[in-house]
Amino acid sequence: MSIEIGMLLIGATGVAIFIAVITIVTFKLLSSYVHKWIQMKPIPGLSPTYPIFGNALHFKADGGDFFSQMAEITAEHRNAPLLKIWLGTLPFVLLYHAENVEVMLSSSRHGDTYFYIHVC
Repeated sequence: MSIEIGMLLIGATGVAIFIAVITIVTFKLLSSYVHKWIQMKPIPGLSPTYPIFGNALHFKADGGDFFSQMAEITAEHRNAPLLKIWLGTLPFVLLYHAENVEVMLSSSRHGDTYFYIHVC
């Protein structure tokens, strides 16, 4: 009987540790996402944007159609200095003018930011 209780305690402890780890990881991911969301809020973006999904629900699934859709979105917002697009929990900022790119590249504050630069 005491062996069964011991096994039950070990199992319950394992479940409690698993739930604690999942809770901590989820909290860290959500707090990181909320922090990015707050930082990116002033940047104009596509609308509507849904939490967690971002703008991903608006895009076409086929690669060629997606590329065409992105080209249309880029052409529509060409006069804006920049545009924010959320693909899931990842924000992407499209910079349209050389002055904006220069500010981003010359700033030491953004040293840990990755850039993908495409010149049209």
